Amino acid sequence: LSNMESNEYSQSLTIDGSEEEGGGQMFRMSIALSQILSIPVEVTNIRANRKPPGLKDQHLTGLKTMIELTNAQAEGAKLKSQIVKYSSLGKIEKDEVKAE
Repeated sequence: LSNMESNEYSQSLTIDGSEEEGGGQMFRMSIALSQILSIPVEVTNIRANRKPPGLKDQHLTGLKTMIELTNAQAEGAKLKSQIVKYSSLGKIEKDEVKAE
């Protein structure tokens, strides 16, 4: 993740999702990193190198599952979104959830 920046307003990361292959893997890894480190993340240009860009069903399902498991906060959790802000305390709050 070569394009991580520490935002001056808080300890958080901004990750450009168009870097490297510019697909969904950058988004998935960014959310996982945020969860593990308990550092808020803003992912921009999600799937910018794909047609169509933005979140697809599988990315949104994974994000919503993580939100439900951890009681995280997220902005932009909708289909075709190209920017998502995610914040969690890093704790798993539920033993199981049903992802569809």
